[in-house]
Amino acid sequence: MIFVCLAHFTGIYLWSAGPRELASYIGTVGMIASPTFVAVSGMMVGFFSATNPAAFRDLRIKLLDRGVFLLLVGHFLLAITVTRSLAGFAATYRSSFITDAIAVSIIIVPWLMSELEAAPRLAIAASVLLLNCVAIVQWHPAAAALVSVKRYLVGIPSMSAGEEFLGFPVIPWFAAYLAATVLGELLGKMYAGGKQKRAHRLLAQIGGVSFLVAGFVDWATGPLHRATNTNLPTIPSCGTSHRPFLRPRHAPGKTVVRSPRGAFSCPPTAAPY
Repeated sequence: MIFVCLAHFTGIYLWSAGPRELASYIGTVGMIASPTFVAVSGMMVGFFSATNPAAFRDLRIKLLDRGVFLLLVGHFLLAITVTRSLAGFAATYRSSFITDAIAVSIIIVPWLMSELEAAPRLAIAASVLLLNCVAIVQWHPAAAALVSVKRYLVGIPSMSAGEEFLGFPVIPWFAAYLAATVLGELLGKMYAGGKQKRAHRLLAQIGGVSFLVAGFVDWATGPLHRATNTNLPTIPSCGTSHRPFLRPRHAPGKTVVRSPRGAFSCPPTAAPY
């Protein structure tokens, strides 16, 4: 939540009246918020399934109820709050929010956990993520309806198509959530077997390795991002991890901002949330 607050503070204050280069760097730091939340949420589901399997059926029902609420009510309320930043409520309602990805995950993943062991779930998560990456690059739908489907479920690689909302595509976040349940289940089994310290060490090791790998990938792909001047599906505009709103690169009235990842366009009248 600290990183969520940091990202929102940056979007509200620094981007409107402060140094935008600094805001871009701070916003990049805040991008850890959503991946961390999804990972922790998935890990907790896996943890509970291992430490209290008798009550897991009840947990599945509760998560199903909350997932449906997020998809129907939560999505509607979020669409209302950001309508000003896009071309009307209809365009906003077709966008994907992080709550949509979480809702789909908490509806489907607990059911998969009751049917599949950890290894098949991890294989499915890796396969889905790989196929999603291929679809981002290779699938170029022409019909407007299919473009919306791709943006909502798969994601788009850049703003070249004039999309205003990169959003949080459901499928890759679902794959991340599913993979996190495997780690959570492993930690839960360690806790159930009285190996709490070993579980803590494992979690610290995985976190440290993940941090180093992410830093290396960011360093290695930085020149590529600057050369191609593109944005990944979940990289935000205006430097915040929760506010991926942009205009087309050649839209009139845009403001082009030079960020650590290259240049991107920000609507000068957008109001971050």
